[in-house]
Amino acid sequence: FFSDIKIEERQGEQGKILKITVEENPFIARITYESGKNLKKKEIIAWLKERGLYISPYSFTSASQIQRTKKSIEELLLDQGFHSGDVDIVMDEQENNTHDMVILVNPGKRIRLGKIVFEGDLKLPENILRAAMQENKEHSIESWLMGKDIFKRNRLDEDLASIKRELQEHGYMNAALGDPKIEDITKRTIFPKTMVMKKITIPVQAGNQYFVGSVDLEGNEVLSTENLKKLITLKKGEIYSIKTRDSSVENIRALYLKNGYLYSQITPFESLDHETKQAHVRFSIFEGEVAYLSKLEFRGNSFVKDKIMRKKMLISEQDVFNFQLFERSLFRISQLGIVRLGKEPEITPHPEDPSQVDVALDIKENLRNNYGFSAGYSGGGSFSLALDYAVINLLGTGEIIHLTFEKGRKIKDYQHDISAPYLLDYPVNFAFHAYYRDNIFPNLFNKQAIGANITTGTRINGYWRTNLTYGYEKVNTTLPDDQGEGEDGFDPVYLTLFGLGEYEISSVIFSIFHTNLEIPSFPYRRNYFSASCKFTGGILGGDISLYKPRIVWSYFHPLFRNHKAGFYIDYQFVEELQYTEIPFWERIYLGGDRSIRGYNVYSIGPTSEQGTNIGGEEAIVFNAEYVLPVYEPLYAVLFYDIGNTYGADQNFNIKDMYSSTGI
Repeated sequence: FFSDIKIEERQGEQGKILKITVEENPFIARITYESGKNLKKKEIIAWLKERGLYISPYSFTSASQIQRTKKSIEELLLDQGFHSGDVDIVMDEQENNTHDMVILVNPGKRIRLGKIVFEGDLKLPENILRAAMQENKEHSIESWLMGKDIFKRNRLDEDLASIKRELQEHGYMNAALGDPKIEDITKRTIFPKTMVMKKITIPVQAGNQYFVGSVDLEGNEVLSTENLKKLITLKKGEIYSIKTRDSSVENIRALYLKNGYLYSQITPFESLDHETKQAHVRFSIFEGEVAYLSKLEFRGNSFVKDKIMRKKMLISEQDVFNFQLFERSLFRISQLGIVRLGKEPEITPHPEDPSQVDVALDIKENLRNNYGFSAGYSGGGSFSLALDYAVINLLGTGEIIHLTFEKGRKIKDYQHDISAPYLLDYPVNFAFHAYYRDNIFPNLFNKQAIGANITTGTRINGYWRTNLTYGYEKVNTTLPDDQGEGEDGFDPVYLTLFGLGEYEISSVIFSIFHTNLEIPSFPYRRNYFSASCKFTGGILGGDISLYKPRIVWSYFHPLFRNHKAGFYIDYQFVEELQYTEIPFWERIYLGGDRSIRGYNVYSIGPTSEQGTNIGGEEAIVFNAEYVLPVYEPLYAVLFYDIGNTYGADQNFNIKDMYSSTGI
């Protein structure tokens, strides 16, 4: 509050008199940003807030704080590629020590990076060394889209360190880089037009390549050397890589953390033999003592009850602080969908007893009311509109109410869902689902269905869960009005198939599944496996008796630079029970975006004499995908799909498959 404080003392008649003189810091009443088009106000504010230098209106400030703010904005200009910009902060004094602050930012012209070349003893291809640079990228379509073709002189040291690490990951342990040479060049851009850009020339001396020699451990007492060596992925005679070395350190550290050794430290020491070109490494281990969770606190949640998050914790207070279970617990909390974690967890040891730790989690509550509107054109040739409304965390313990309305010429779909992660405070999830659907399947049949189902389930172990669902449904199936004519005509073969008319269906579905899905709207972070079986009729009643097993496996693995590759397998079949027939609408129809792309919806399957799909009783679908980030949230997906569905009189044949590939 004060920029200067002066204390004076003098003797009075009855004692000493102190005179305190203060000079107030300026009070900021209003802040104005003038930065032009190339740098937005919100970018400046976000940058300052990240560094704790944001000056807010209606607050006091100081000359030193103003200078720190100015310097930080200058760093922002360099980080954005504005090397000729300048910053000025003007204080316009008003009455009563109030000031209006004007932040003047003149970015100037942004400088792009046109060329990166390497000279000297490289040993590795230049494209590998360029790829190691994360902050400075050559101008190209990809780097321009990603905003990475900006010349950042202030980040050049980071890129040089990344290049050196890349060389050391390939065994060049004595790699050295000289001072980069920076010069101007004229280069044609992607648009195209010519522009003055920067060229960086980096001297490189890779040196000799080293191979793994001896690998030793010291300092471990609690965990055996034999078990720890299994975690070391360095193999004698292979190229010595600091990436492999560091992953070995992480593996050992993770095992200690799993056993509660929160203060354990693993330090690798290397000895290079220049004659044999071997790198000998010794892992020095400090184990420390076991830590226990003394207190767990949730901060920031005003509506979500603590108990709903405590139930997701796999460790309790007074337990050994198993860091692996702790991380999985945080993941389980995020899977609730009602909160997200803000700052990193605060893990604080007790000053008197470091073996006791307190943990505080920063909780950010998600919006409770969500609205959505969408319009789309389906593979079945129908335009539709959809409204979506959800109330999340209704009572503070994770309940969700979800309403969906979709209507088009060939579809009517109304759904109402209620779910709760815990039923009466027991670790049992509960869900109720009611629906009405009226679908026209082009050139096949029309189906109306109204029904409801109840689901309950629980966690078995880790990410494994099991669900049991009971459903009751009324179905009315008809054929289009125009027999064989027009878009919605039908094949007369459907008159001979079982399934026309009204039916009541009573069914039970048992399922077991494993998922680490954190973000439901982004399937490319999904590892999922499920096995389920639907039983209909029999002792359950109803007009249809059958069983329908299904196995689904989806796995995506991260590669490099946010690229991902994965696959999806779906196998299912249906068989009748008690000598009843399988209705055609319970058969399996493939084709379209949700099975084999490139084919029309419901176009793959056994056919009638007229070539109409009548559905199969056994099906398998395999999708392989490669996911490339373009510009978040936009992704490109390269895919290969293959599969088919077979009738009762057909044998499963891997050679008889439909396939497609594309992007």
